[in-house]
Amino acid sequence: MMKHMRQHGEEGQVAIILAMAMIGLLGIVGLALDGGMLYWNQRRAQNGADAAAIAGTSALVTALTTDGYTCGTVSEQPILNVVRQYAAGNEVPDASSGQNVEAFYLTINSSGVRTVLTNPSTGKPWKVGDTGLIPCMDLKGMLVKASFPQDTFLAGVIGIVETNVTVEAYAIFDHRHWCSDFAVFGADRTPNRDVVKLNPSTGFVTNGGIHSNSGILIGGSSMYLEQYRPVEYATGETPKIDPKKISGGPDPNDKDTRGITAVDSYPLPDDAFYRFEDFKPGGFIWNEANSSQRFYYTRDIGVSDVEFTDPNNKKETYLRDGLYVTTGSVKLNGLDNLGPTDRPWRVTFVALGDIQISGGINNLPYIRGVFAYSLSNNTSNGAVKMSGSNNRWAGMIVAPNGLIGISGSKINDMSGMLMGLQIDISGSQISVNHRPEYCPPNPPRVLLVQ
Repeated sequence: MMKHMRQHGEEGQVAIILAMAMIGLLGIVGLALDGGMLYWNQRRAQNGADAAAIAGTSALVTALTTDGYTCGTVSEQPILNVVRQYAAGNEVPDASSGQNVEAFYLTINSSGVRTVLTNPSTGKPWKVGDTGLIPCMDLKGMLVKASFPQDTFLAGVIGIVETNVTVEAYAIFDHRHWCSDFAVFGADRTPNRDVVKLNPSTGFVTNGGIHSNSGILIGGSSMYLEQYRPVEYATGETPKIDPKKISGGPDPNDKDTRGITAVDSYPLPDDAFYRFEDFKPGGFIWNEANSSQRFYYTRDIGVSDVEFTDPNNKKETYLRDGLYVTTGSVKLNGLDNLGPTDRPWRVTFVALGDIQISGGINNLPYIRGVFAYSLSNNTSNGAVKMSGSNNRWAGMIVAPNGLIGISGSKINDMSGMLMGLQIDISGSQISVNHRPEYCPPNPPRVLLVQ
């Protein structure tokens, strides 16, 4: 009898323990479900906010850059529609009707910090749609907030039947461009390196700024830099610049100029420049060139490949105009001994290897504003090396993976811009006159930022 009673008692205890275990297990499952859904909905809301911020800022840029734009007269409704459309397309609930998503204008304050624009009439953040018109302010982008309501599982037991996930996304647009703003641009971001060296005995940089993604050296006995043009080096670097040797240019003590300034390094986007494939046979730039003035080689290009003899005067040798593309290098030495220089030589060189040109020449770019474009990674002797006297070069010289080296004397006049991983200019009487019309197309870039 006692044996049976113990068995029944034990069975009751086991049932209680199992019931308590089931409650705990259900709680764990509930927490997992609530937490998992919370994480999942947060990602969905963030995707919606990111997409809406980029799309809304792009629509804002389009409105601000459309021909005929007049400040304070353009409707902001199309921008608001785009924000809602992209939020809804990324599963933000009821976003198309204006619920769970809102957008605010961004500006830059007096300290140079990105901030939400304040509506002066209300003292509150300026929401897109508040007034019906795009504000007549210095706009820099957009903040989008997206919300995602969520029904709960376990939290409902304690009275929390719904939670709300809210996220933010910032997008800005950047007009600054490596080509249209700068005459000289050094892209190397290696710390403690003088990426840009301007060290001629006499030099001029006009109509454009100078930028280094690391250190900068401006020396020589005399440098002329145009006033109100930027001279930039990377934050944390020590510039090697003697302002006393710089005439006409930015005064580092003058707060009203853009001056000699430490800035964040400026990484080039993947689409910063044309591709080699654009210039080779079948590429869109190759197809733009005259069929009789485009030349493709799988070897080095030498002087004999660019010269021709005047059929009416066998004693005169000319340089042939055209687009020259090679998988090798370009090696042109002694060009000052070739023919008359009374007319510009219209030429564009594109090479996977080095481009080396010496001698006095007078050129204009043949196509797309490009004079020399090398993809070589030569940072010792130069991916692009230009030397000689009495030169007049025009167009972009670009070496995104290597060094651009320019030396010589007597009116070495470069009209265009230099963009290389590293830049080294020496010699005397060397000038760089920025020509933004040679730059690639430069729409404002829209960037998602934290």
